[in-house]
Amino acid sequence: MSYVIDFKAAAARLAADDGLRDRIDQIIAGRMAEPVEPFPETPRQLAGRKRNPLRHLHSKAEGAVVIAGKLLRGELLRTGGYVDEIKWLREGAEAARQLADELERLVDQHGREG
Repeated sequence: MSYVIDFKAAAARLAADDGLRDRIDQIIAGRMAEPVEPFPETPRQLAGRKRNPLRHLHSKAEGAVVIAGKLLRGELLRTGGYVDEIKWLREGAEAARQLADELERLVDQHGREG
């Protein structure tokens, strides 16, 4: 028994049968109209976002570090103009400053206690 699908033959059958093509188009249109359920978040993901607001700043700073690394190595960013890399770098730098300030505040607050 062979499990190889002959796509050329299937495409030829589809092209020859206009009624089949219309039915498939209706099925696809119906499926695309259905609301898409978001992926369920695990309890760990929910806990991380709710308990540690610094993760958002970390994510922005991490993206900026990746861009900075590529720029330092002279690599192309390959975004095709869809993303403003310099804006992303600036936002990441600002997030890193906020993260550093918050971490410094936590060190001062807990450094006195311990």
